[in-house]
Amino acid sequence: DYVQRGVKGLREARNHMKPVREFFGPRRAIGVTPGLAREYIANRKRSVRIVGGKRIVGVANATINRELELLGRAFRFAVFEGTLTVAPAIPSLPENNARRGFFDRHEVESLVPHLREPLFSMVQFAYSSGWRLGEIRGLRWEYVDRCAREVRLPDSKNGEGRMLPLDETLWVLIERCWTRREFKRPSGATALSEFVFHFRGRPTPETT
Repeated sequence: DYVQRGVKGLREARNHMKPVREFFGPRRAIGVTPGLAREYIANRKRSVRIVGGKRIVGVANATINRELELLGRAFRFAVFEGTLTVAPAIPSLPENNARRGFFDRHEVESLVPHLREPLFSMVQFAYSSGWRLGEIRGLRWEYVDRCAREVRLPDSKNGEGRMLPLDETLWVLIERCWTRREFKRPSGATALSEFVFHFRGRPTPETT
C-alpha cells in the first residue's frame, strides 16, 4: 500500500518494520494485544546493538513509537480491507523532543577543527541551518539545486516541505561535500554517494 501510494519515508519505514516483524511475525493477528505490545516495548528497551564499535543497550522511546505506529497502521489497514474486524489498541511511550545543548559561534569554531569529515561539515551545516540531525544525515543530492543555490526538502518533521537558500558559508560547504562524493565499495570499485554527508557511501552513523 505504501509503495502504491508513494508514501515518503518508505525506506525508513522498512527499517522500523524489521524488529516488529521479528517479534510479531510468527504470531496470529488475533493474539496481538496491548499487553503483548508492552512486552515488545520491554524487549526493545533491553535490546543490545553495536554502533560504531560501541555496545548500546536499549532503543529510544521515539524509535519504539515509530515502530509501533507502523504496527497499528497495519492493523487499521487490515480492518479497512475487511481482513480483520477490530484492531488492537497499541500503547506508546512519552517523547521529549525539546532541543538542548545549543552551541555559541565561538564554541562551534573551537570544536570543528578537531572533527574529521563528514562530521566537520555536518556540524557547520547544523549550526548555519538549524536543521535536526536526522534531516542532515538523510540529506540527498537530489534535494540540492546547485544552480539555484538552495536545498529543497519535499517533507520535514512537521509534514511540510522546506527550502533553504545557500548563503556563502553554506555554499562553500556544499561544494566541498560535492568534491568528496566518491567512495570505494568493499569490492574496490568506485561509486558516488547519494548522500551529502556520507560515511563510506551511506548516511553518517549517529556515533562515528
